[in-house]
Amino acid sequence: MNIDPSLIAIQGELKVLEDEETLIYLKGNDTSGFNRTLRFQIKTIPLHGDLYDSDGRILGVNKLTSTKSSYPYDKGCVIKFVSEKDFFNEPYSLDRGFVDSDFSFAAVAPDDEYKASSPAKQEMTVVNVNDPPTLSIPYTEKTVHAFSSLSWDPDLCSNGFTSSKCKSKMITNEIEVNDVDNNIDFVRVDISSTQGMISLNSEHLNKTDFASCSNRTQLDLESSILWNCKGSGNGDQEMTFIALPLDLNDIFRNLTYESLNIGVDTVVVAIYDGEGQECLSSIEHAERLKNNMHMGTPTVHHHCTSVIRSLSIKIVKYDVPELGAMRKVPFQLKIACFFAVTVIMLFTTILPMIRWRNARKELKATQRKNRKRTRTKQAAMSRKEKMLRRSRVARIYRKTQEASGSMEYRSETSGEMGSYDDRCSDEDSSGFEYISDEEQSFESLSSQESQDHEIPFEVITNDLLDDDDNDYDDHGSRDYFNDRNNRFV
Repeated sequence: MNIDPSLIAIQGELKVLEDEETLIYLKGNDTSGFNRTLRFQIKTIPLHGDLYDSDGRILGVNKLTSTKSSYPYDKGCVIKFVSEKDFFNEPYSLDRGFVDSDFSFAAVAPDDEYKASSPAKQEMTVVNVNDPPTLSIPYTEKTVHAFSSLSWDPDLCSNGFTSSKCKSKMITNEIEVNDVDNNIDFVRVDISSTQGMISLNSEHLNKTDFASCSNRTQLDLESSILWNCKGSGNGDQEMTFIALPLDLNDIFRNLTYESLNIGVDTVVVAIYDGEGQECLSSIEHAERLKNNMHMGTPTVHHHCTSVIRSLSIKIVKYDVPELGAMRKVPFQLKIACFFAVTVIMLFTTILPMIRWRNARKELKATQRKNRKRTRTKQAAMSRKEKMLRRSRVARIYRKTQEASGSMEYRSETSGEMGSYDDRCSDEDSSGFEYISDEEQSFESLSSQESQDHEIPFEVITNDLLDDDDNDYDDHGSRDYFNDRNNRFV
């Protein structure tokens, strides 16, 4: 199509509500003075919605409207816009940004060779209409043991809750909240129980607001005050606070419940979303939108809606024998622990005992060898000493025999010197015993022999002789001993 400057498409701006069908009037003008009949051609389509012609056809790119606009062009051509479900682009935040849903069109003269104007933009603002959040709890009943100081071990129960010592608290992670309004508006949350104590996730308590709504009578509200915030989020029987819907998933994670009494308790979770009565007022919504830097048209709240879910909890008496019950351990883990303990015992007990036994055996063997070596050495020394003693006695005996033979020989050949008995009985005037030359020779010889062998006659006793008397019979030693315990005579 050729561009005709005399044809003009008039730009439009329209604000519509979420999930509502809206009629849009496309307008143009013919400034050529020929007052030509106009139709409109869609140049671009909205990203989050559809355009419908008056006959129900979907208008796509380059499609012409079936209706016509005649001079003076004040009515234009009507089409219908249907936004995408749950889509809105106001209010918006800096984080989320503004999402465009505009489209463009051109005025066309079908009777003049379909000459067309330059495209014009139709701006579309889709305002959020409040949708209540969804709240789901996958179970309706739980069982918990009555609270006991012996039944909760923080170290044992921090990672798992299957142990018998972790049954006095109910831990839930299955409460889920969803909000199609993309966390734009705050909601009121109530949690209550009949007799138990409820604690929220301490790591995400900063996402809750208990303080600003604790005394709503101070606010300049246009309606009567029906509720105030209460509690702290830790060990409360009842609590009321304000939070963003999607933040509740973090707040409810690891929510704990415990009770002091045996019986049946009901935990009720309620979310109030909307405006007025049990919900936040319009003033509170506007103030919080401003604080969260939300811009554009505020959410449209038609009324106050609530979502309520309940959970029944059975509180039973704490079974004392169960305190000693062990956590169920997988069979594979038991086998692994058994082998680990066996290896530890092998290296810490059995191997040291084996080494100690081997060392003891080696010590005993060494002691036996030393005793045997000592006995062998003693026996050898004893034999050597006996042989030495025998040789000494034999030498002394031979010397004595030689000396005795010489003395007898001299006595027989010295008749001229007088008898031996007479000489032995004579004494001089000085009183000394007379000793003949032969006796002096024998005593000097015996003394010389004793000095040569360093063995005096006095040490030759019965202790130095062998116990076997026959050892000396061969040498005739008995003929020269009057007493074995005395010296030679």
